[in-house]
Amino acid sequence: VQQLSAQFTLGSTLMGSPMHHHINAVNSLMHGRKLWLFQPPSEQEFRRTPMYEDMTREGGLQSMLRCVQGAGDLLFVPSGWGHGVLCLSDCIGVAQEFDLLEPEFDDYEDSFLRLSHA
Repeated sequence: VQQLSAQFTLGSTLMGSPMHHHINAVNSLMHGRKLWLFQPPSEQEFRRTPMYEDMTREGGLQSMLRCVQGAGDLLFVPSGWGHGVLCLSDCIGVAQEFDLLEPEFDDYEDSFLRLSHA
């Protein structure tokens, strides 16, 4: 594993990040709750609009996979997966992007979809 970047995140209620994608990342949340929305690599997109506006305008983005991250949770986002985040309260966290040097985890999409429907 090669760490490529680390980011400190701080947000208030209804703040967050628009839909985007990048390499593998782990996101730890030290305080608060976040709503995460996901799109598989085949549907990924970049948006510039705030997540709250997208959800309001598009009826909650019901077609996307989602989960709620609480304080103390660590969330892995596989490379290429589209995702956006909405803070449900004041939030403090850390995100780290990394590259897997071994090709053994190349097929995330099928595994992630199986887990999300379990």
